[in-house]
Amino acid sequence: MKKLLSVIVLVLLLSFSSVAVAADTGKGIPALGSFIIEVDGRIVSSDVEPVIQNDRTLVPIRIVAEALGMRVDYEDRLVIIRSYDGHKTLELPLDFPEATVYIDGKVSDVLQMDVPAQIKNNRTLVPVRMVAEFFDADVQYIPGSWNTVKITSPAVIVDGQALNSMTIHTYMTMGGWINASYGNNVVGEIYNRLTAGIGEETAEPAAYGRYGFLDYKYYYYLSAQVSFYNGEPVVDYEKGQEEPGVRNFILYRRVSGYSEDIMPKDENLMGTDHGPYLIYDRDADKWYKLDENAFQNYNKIPRHQDMTEELLNNVV
Repeated sequence: MKKLLSVIVLVLLLSFSSVAVAADTGKGIPALGSFIIEVDGRIVSSDVEPVIQNDRTLVPIRIVAEALGMRVDYEDRLVIIRSYDGHKTLELPLDFPEATVYIDGKVSDVLQMDVPAQIKNNRTLVPVRMVAEFFDADVQYIPGSWNTVKITSPAVIVDGQALNSMTIHTYMTMGGWINASYGNNVVGEIYNRLTAGIGEETAEPAAYGRYGFLDYKYYYYLSAQVSFYNGEPVVDYEKGQEEPGVRNFILYRRVSGYSEDIMPKDENLMGTDHGPYLIYDRDADKWYKLDENAFQNYNKIPRHQDMTEELLNNVV
């Protein structure tokens, strides 16, 4: 009987001590009673847990905003949350129950809040539902052994499948790497940015490949392979290759910087100038010209570290 009581007391002590532990990063099991912040199916980690005040759930804003691909700035006692395209901005003053909405830089509305933005343990907490829904995301609070704040952003649908993850296989002269990104909002925005830059269809280049050579004046070298998935990307670590996704593109860049006097004079070795950037649609087996802005900036979106993963580095 004494042994049984000792076991019960030990279990109770462990349970109470684990309640204050913050949610895990997703690689382990969170402590019972802790909060979990889940964005588009992935747990994001924070050193400060969400709190509930007046039936409103407040979350650390930076980790949630970056997981959704938003940008967070601070000016004095003002929290500024911007969409990645700059179209929508939400300003929340600390400890003041109003938020100002800007559309394209102009005041659009003033929202009343039951609970204002506030500081806790040097982290800024804001009402999650108001912020998430402002950026078209859905919020659910699921109580239980693990109290879950579940945020789901809208997804881009292609061929009947939601794009919620992606890989970018970046090629360098010596090696390369594969990175994965997750999240409906982020992946969808990258997909839209890339495909919006696709221009007119063009012929297959006379010379293209992994490395740049001087044999052709208009040689196109491999820059990156971008694949969009519904579900978890599949990567072959031994071969340094990723399985095709729902949509798959390969980006090429024209070799530049070589002096004209070392270029071939034989017109048969000149190749054809298709412009500085090309994109190959693997699914349609077609080549297109690619806008420079899309080539340079399609992937420049803020992302929280828990929504990205380096799958493979130093690919040969």
